[in-house]
Amino acid sequence: MMVLRSQHQRVGIINPSYQEFALPDQRRRIAGGYGAANQTNDRVIGIFHIQNHWVAYLVNRKINSTTNKATCFMFDPMQSEWNYAIIEKSVRGVIEELLELKDAVVYSKVKWCRQQDGSSCGVWCIAVLEMMLNNEPWDDCIYRLQPYLRMRFLQKAITFVEKEAAIMQLPATNVG
Repeated sequence: MMVLRSQHQRVGIINPSYQEFALPDQRRRIAGGYGAANQTNDRVIGIFHIQNHWVAYLVNRKINSTTNKATCFMFDPMQSEWNYAIIEKSVRGVIEELLELKDAVVYSKVKWCRQQDGSSCGVWCIAVLEMMLNNEPWDDCIYRLQPYLRMRFLQKAITFVEKEAAIMQLPATNVG
């Protein structure tokens, strides 16, 4: 998610660890740990686990003129109604308040991608978030690209970590 944030302006990310905490204040504090609540973020993305299965969501903070609400696009690669209910409950209970959108969000299920195996849920979550951030359309031929996408995301993550490590190793400049 940090890679996606680095590639897109005005995108915030939710710390996925927020799901592990019991108290609402703890959950909000952890969820906002990467600056998701910053008002300059037009869109905020999140990914988390439900019983060893990754799910994702994107909150578009821009208020829709028709509904007078923001929109949360939820994605479950298995397309499970139970998982969609958990995503919505999580966003309603933690993220809406963090983003100052309490009771001002409509929820929409992303139905155009379905996981074809038992291990690619994380790849599809990242791919769908990336497509939504880029306003790119889905095509079923993308299913055949799943092995490539896995390697592509790995390469992006390695490059990102190397870049961050290089920045942290820059010598301090003495201004004097």
